[in-house]
Amino acid sequence: MSLTWSESDVNNLIKFAKQSFNNNDRANLEKCVRNGSCSEYSPHSDSLKLDKNQNNNFKRGEDDLVGQLLDDLWSSYGKISLFLEEVIESASATYRNIVNKGVKQGLSLPSDSDYNIAFLSWKNQLNKYLKRYVIQQLQSESIKMSRQGSLFSLKNEYNNFDGETISNLMFNSFTVVNNFTGQSSNGTFSELEFMEYNGLFKRVEKSTDLFYDNCFVLWLNSSQLDKTKHKNTKMVLEKLCEIPYELTNKCKILLQVISSVCVTYMEAGKSSIMPHVDGENNGVQFTCLYVPKSPPDSSIDITINQNTHTVNFQNDQLIILGKNVKYEIKKVKEKCFIFMAWLTGPD
Repeated sequence: MSLTWSESDVNNLIKFAKQSFNNNDRANLEKCVRNGSCSEYSPHSDSLKLDKNQNNNFKRGEDDLVGQLLDDLWSSYGKISLFLEEVIESASATYRNIVNKGVKQGLSLPSDSDYNIAFLSWKNQLNKYLKRYVIQQLQSESIKMSRQGSLFSLKNEYNNFDGETISNLMFNSFTVVNNFTGQSSNGTFSELEFMEYNGLFKRVEKSTDLFYDNCFVLWLNSSQLDKTKHKNTKMVLEKLCEIPYELTNKCKILLQVISSVCVTYMEAGKSSIMPHVDGENNGVQFTCLYVPKSPPDSSIDITINQNTHTVNFQNDQLIILGKNVKYEIKKVKEKCFIFMAWLTGPD
């Protein structure tokens, strides 16, 4: 470090850093890191109704590598102090750029606006460096994990995809499967809507994730869904968890198992998912998007080698995107739930 910080100064700054992160900030940090990571979020509760009462740890189970890395970082003053000065310098530079631009335009900042700019600059840079640290650790751990065959989907008894589906995925970098589950879309939609009414979905703040605009997310694990109350949602999750097994067998690649998926809730006329590529440098091989019930006139734009393909959403539709495929979902006319699963494996 270019400056000499006293231990008390460092401790006070780290204490402030933690206090500046509210529950939404923590949830967004967790989502950004888990998106495309080699482990996934699993709610630490026996049922969904207990989700809001879970503890403040990131780790959601014994095998939750991402949560363990986040907890290790969050609880370690030594690790946070490694990049604390960089956060301060980057936040200061961002603050100065914003203020100087305003001054050039003849704007005067009231004290409360000045404080908000400084605070948001600090928080955004802190979030950036926290993510960077954990992702670097994940990349290191992924190399070790890729040598452990037990982590991969090696069963071959599933047959959800025909030859054309696999061919499209391998040669066109995306594929569409209609009538994926073969069940009514209303049941799954109603179950998810009830979860949304109960406040289980968490807003994704655009300040920490630029791609999810006015969206809400909820991570689900089939083992923690009620067999009666959530039977349709449970069946969808189980079908999605079969995908890495089948693709490993039919595409002759190695994909890691998944046990939970992310459900994104998009509000009518408000939510959108901006053009982006999932999990760059995170080992993501495929992105799976499942739409149980399609809003009217809604679609996804898929860009491959600067060529854009528009796929209209349908009920009970699965879309699988290959590595480094960019996609965008514009504002929907009616509320929409999309299951998202990121399948990872060695290159």
